[in-house]
Amino acid sequence: MNKNRVFGVILAALGILVLVTPRYILPVCEFVSPGHELSSCSFMFKAELGLGFVAIAISLAMFLSRTDDALKWLSFSSIFTGAAVLAMPNVTGYCLSPRMPCHYGAVPALRIIGGLIVIVSITGFFAAKTRRQA
Repeated sequence: MNKNRVFGVILAALGILVLVTPRYILPVCEFVSPGHELSSCSFMFKAELGLGFVAIAISLAMFLSRTDDALKWLSFSSIFTGAAVLAMPNVTGYCLSPRMPCHYGAVPALRIIGGLIVIVSITGFFAAKTRRQA
């Protein structure tokens, strides 16, 4: 298995985690309490859902690519996706109460997953060998 496929599979798994964590693994408030009104953590969930799809699309392209140059630039774009996953809770906001499930569950998990996406993407960026034209 070549490195494009390895990085593609790892990032796909992390992208799937971004998709399922705020809904099924560590649900945000609207899924824990039936009848809970839409709040800022609900909007954070929807934003993270979109970022999860972007991460999966990049990883699929990475899995199907054959060149080191493609791995390099797809990893570069994935760095920003991971950074967006990290930053999205602060951008959209989430519940202020430390007793809310998004505060102690989903947000820290998404930050860890976003950090892992950034680390794997940086590794993929530097693992791609580029040939210099002489």
